[in-house]
Amino acid sequence: MRNNKSIIAIVIALVAVLTVSGIAFGGKIANMLKEKTMSPADYFYSVEKNGVKKSKDEYLKGYKQSYKLMEKEKLHANMELSAKAEDGLSNLISSSLSPEFASIKSVNLGMDYSLTPKTIDYALNTKINDTDFLSGSASIDSSDNKMYAQVPAISADYLDLSSTLGDDSLKTAMDSFANTFSIAKTLSPEKVDKLVTTYSDLMIESFKDVTKEDGSFSAGNFEEKAVVLTAKMDGKQFCDALDSIIDTAKKDDTLKEIVDNYSSLFAEYTNEDVDYDGAMDKAKEEVASIRTSIGDKKDFITMIVYVNDKGVIVGRDISIAGKEDKLNFKMLKATHNTDIGYELSLSIGDEQILKVEGNGKIKADKITADFDIELNVEDKTYTAKASLKDCNTINYLSGKASGTLVLESADLAPGYSAEIKFNTDLTKADFAVTIKDGSQTYGTVGIKYAMDDKISSNKPAADAKFIDANSEEAMAAYIGAFDFKKYFDEFAQKANLDISYSSLETFASSFMGGLGMTDDFSTDDFNTDDFNTDDFNWDDYNTDDFSTDDYDSEDFNWDDFDLDTDSSDDASGL
Repeated sequence: MRNNKSIIAIVIALVAVLTVSGIAFGGKIANMLKEKTMSPADYFYSVEKNGVKKSKDEYLKGYKQSYKLMEKEKLHANMELSAKAEDGLSNLISSSLSPEFASIKSVNLGMDYSLTPKTIDYALNTKINDTDFLSGSASIDSSDNKMYAQVPAISADYLDLSSTLGDDSLKTAMDSFANTFSIAKTLSPEKVDKLVTTYSDLMIESFKDVTKEDGSFSAGNFEEKAVVLTAKMDGKQFCDALDSIIDTAKKDDTLKEIVDNYSSLFAEYTNEDVDYDGAMDKAKEEVASIRTSIGDKKDFITMIVYVNDKGVIVGRDISIAGKEDKLNFKMLKATHNTDIGYELSLSIGDEQILKVEGNGKIKADKITADFDIELNVEDKTYTAKASLKDCNTINYLSGKASGTLVLESADLAPGYSAEIKFNTDLTKADFAVTIKDGSQTYGTVGIKYAMDDKISSNKPAADAKFIDANSEEAMAAYIGAFDFKKYFDEFAQKANLDISYSSLETFASSFMGGLGMTDDFSTDDFNTDDFNTDDFNWDDYNTDDFSTDDYDSEDFNWDDFDLDTDSSDDASGL
């Protein structure tokens, strides 16, 4: 009995040691057991599928957020475009354009829209020097076939655009738009998960010829030991893999449902439904053509995969044998404690198209690194430098990323640099690009956007007044009542602009004359009578003019294109 107890105690202690060791070494022991006990092919399948699963799960985090908006059938988005001039740009404008325009220090354009299956609400506003300039809004409601617009600076009244759309055109368009919500909901996160897993597994398991050896690779200034997996596929195996994927897709009810739903969305515009089974048969014919073209080319695809001691893929070297030249894509990342070395290259035959090489450090999931970039195009070589500062891209697949990227190229823009700051988080993003010339800053261009389900409505109130946009007389009175000269001069004073309406008109005349368009430009040249809504007829647009028969897949020749390729990466996001 004592011996049994001793054995049990030893087993428990051993399990505890292995468990703690596994945690402490980040899965190294579990990976070592797999690597030593599995066949080369099975180990290859294991690390590849784990890599796909990790990337897929990360992507689905962000996708689920977007999908929730589709489920609620409420989508609100806000976007802002901005430009801010610093001394460098102001001096340039003053010397090359006109000193008056140097008083423009910032320009902002804001857009806000809300979408539901029955309504679209849109608002636009502009600012100069942080002062409101012009704004406007529009509202569409298919339930009563109404469309309104308002420009408060011109009039508090609303333009009624409903009569310009025809009786059924708006309803048809909105019904189609409503379908996008319901159709998008068919592509649930669970279905995305299933599709990615099914078809990535098929492609991964198509590699039958796999060898394994201990080795190493170099990237940047560092060398890293790795298990080297070499997977090969000849021409026949590649075409067999494509056939297998198509055969699976033909019986895949989930994929068929998605394709059928999306094809029905466009059917009313193309007057054609997609024959799913017929499309799959057509794809099989294309594979047969590819099979004839590449034959049983030996080592058609050779993929070298470098796996670290945690079972994570840290490098790929993929070669695809073309008709004449071989396409090669390489991406490697070597890690030594907190140091990192990185290399990416693309070449065709003996010609290197792109090479990126650099070194940096990882600290608290943030990367700081410097890269040298070389691009060869049409016998010309362009070089550039890129620097990452405190960049967190670990969760970039889910939409999260932040940091600063600095680009400069002595070949393309000597002396100049572009600093790009970015911060994205699932349903929102903030980008800013600053242009510098040495220590002098020219300006910053930015874009922000955010999405949520907090929709807003610009629909007129019950007691609002309306102007019939289909009436030439009413439109002439509407536009004629707006004194743009007075409005602009008053605005210029509030916004601290040195520009007057007359100087703006003089500049416009000079600019247009310089283009040879006119020697005497005047706002009086614009006559509202020249605009007639009758000139636009919805019936002029005929969907019958478009036919999918205009596209012939035989126009595509496999010999013209070898193969596109993709690669997954590890948690660093590089």
